[in-house]
Amino acid sequence: MAEKTEVTEAATKKKTFLDIDWAFQLKYESVPVYSLAAQRNAYRLFSDMVLHLQNFDDTIEARPIRGLQLRLECESDLIPPEVWEIGSLAPGQSLRVQDRPIELPDDYLFNLSDGVTLRFDFVLEFHSDGSRRTLASEHIKLLPANFWGGESRQPELLAAFVKPNGGYVESLVRQATELRDSNGHGRAADGYQSGTREKPYIMAMALWNVVLAQKLSYVSPPPSFANQGQLIRLAREISNYKIAACLDLSALFASCLELMDLNPVIALTQEHAFVGVWLIDTCFPLLTNDDPMDLRKRVDARDLVLFETTLATSSTPVSFQEAAARARELIEEDREEDFVYVIDIAQARSRKIRPLSTVEQRKEEEATAEQSLDILPSPPPLPKVLIDERVEEGTPETRVDMWQRKLLDLSKRNGLLNFSDRARSVRLFCPEIEKLEDMLADGLLFGFQSAEKSPINDSERNAETFRLLTGNDLHKSYSNEQLQKKALVANMTQKKLENSLVELLRKSKNDLEEGGANTLFLALGMLRWKEAPQDTKSYKAPLILLPVDLTRKSARAPVKMRQLGDHEPIFNLTLIEFLLNDHAIDLRQFKDSLPEDASGVDVGLVWQTVREAVQQQP
Repeated sequence: MAEKTEVTEAATKKKTFLDIDWAFQLKYESVPVYSLAAQRNAYRLFSDMVLHLQNFDDTIEARPIRGLQLRLECESDLIPPEVWEIGSLAPGQSLRVQDRPIELPDDYLFNLSDGVTLRFDFVLEFHSDGSRRTLASEHIKLLPANFWGGESRQPELLAAFVKPNGGYVESLVRQATELRDSNGHGRAADGYQSGTREKPYIMAMALWNVVLAQKLSYVSPPPSFANQGQLIRLAREISNYKIAACLDLSALFASCLELMDLNPVIALTQEHAFVGVWLIDTCFPLLTNDDPMDLRKRVDARDLVLFETTLATSSTPVSFQEAAARARELIEEDREEDFVYVIDIAQARSRKIRPLSTVEQRKEEEATAEQSLDILPSPPPLPKVLIDERVEEGTPETRVDMWQRKLLDLSKRNGLLNFSDRARSVRLFCPEIEKLEDMLADGLLFGFQSAEKSPINDSERNAETFRLLTGNDLHKSYSNEQLQKKALVANMTQKKLENSLVELLRKSKNDLEEGGANTLFLALGMLRWKEAPQDTKSYKAPLILLPVDLTRKSARAPVKMRQLGDHEPIFNLTLIEFLLNDHAIDLRQFKDSLPEDASGVDVGLVWQTVREAVQQQP
């Protein structure tokens, strides 16, 4: 019997087998588990097969071996052997074996009630004498049709169990549309066509009330199901037996949401599952996202709403808002160790992972006869859908406009629309900004001074938290005195001021050397805005951007600032587009140039124009 050695790379399931007697080496990749869902989504049992014939002695003339046949044989005769004819193979030569779909009978996979293990043998047969050599044997576990293999084995196939078809799912969605209609929100389940966040939110809220009225009972999932997988009760089984675990409920909600033409997600922790829906027509860039911070940002920005599905089995009514609040707690920072990932169903569909429709064809689902809760509460305050988040007809004109908006980021990620207090910057206290701009336009050089150096600073207050106040006349007088001395007062400690100036100097210098463009500006004025009038959170966007330069004579010398004489001051172009597209405020008069006074920009006129334009909005 030939001695064999095995080299296995567990992470990729790559395997190498070497027959010492015959010096044949077989490499391939295999799946750890297989199921009907895997087969219906074109997963291959074996792929990337390479047959190699070793050459142990370079001094001997290499003669090819002819008349070879590589066979893949299944122990249970479920499928006929797969055969690859190999004309010849010379010592030292490798041959890539053609990948072929090896499919098991659908009925066999469908009728599996428990997992079974099948052995597959790779056999090399020699036509010359009919001898056979088994190069490798692989054991693959077959899962029941409604068993999901878990995050460690089949993470992406969870999307196959989200099935927007069948009687029960359609009945739930129909009831949700009727509930919305009775509450004055219309019957159409038209996804994101409304161009608002409110419509998708109300659709999800109506679905919640409908499922809550089904009086389902909760059953606990198996331990560590997120990693090892579990049997998933599909919609038909839930409708028949009225029981469900957290993953069953998540798949049910996601199925209904997808039928409503919305984009659902399913989030998994070590011991739990819950669902969510995008309020704008988008999806995560990756199929599975294991970054809970990114998920929190999406939820807090109200682009995505998560909700705790098990609360739908509560004996007392639980509101959709309460379920959403509970789901937000499950992704808090102190629970990050339990978070596994969130799978985006829309992203899965774009990758051709299809719903597992075959299972539903075995028995027609029963439509629910339960009555949903009658009253839908008003949705919470939600921001407007930005123009680059809207669903538009794909004409050449709209595509060009979309590409232009993609180049110009109009989201809150852009610091020109959402200037963060944590941004690398120096915050100045200067009541006479118009005078400062005139002096800079005249070419004057300015130094910096920390607010904690002010003689009117209260020594009993912590210098770290001390800030000059705009409404204080003493502070105004002190700042104006420093302005006359060509010194700008910064609302930060001396140490932080020095570090920030050096960082800005170095970064602007590197940007200029590497990109050839100045990236350092003095922002004159800020526009504070909200996504919705009821919001408590607001954002800041700079108005006038004055190109400046930071210099110092030596490493120990103080940093000073001057205006770049060969660069024109500009208005925030990103803000112009944002206000026009999303709030119908037209400031395009500042797009090409700014009004001037005797020295530089007429700052007061610009500010007054912005105030009047904003105040005219309802």
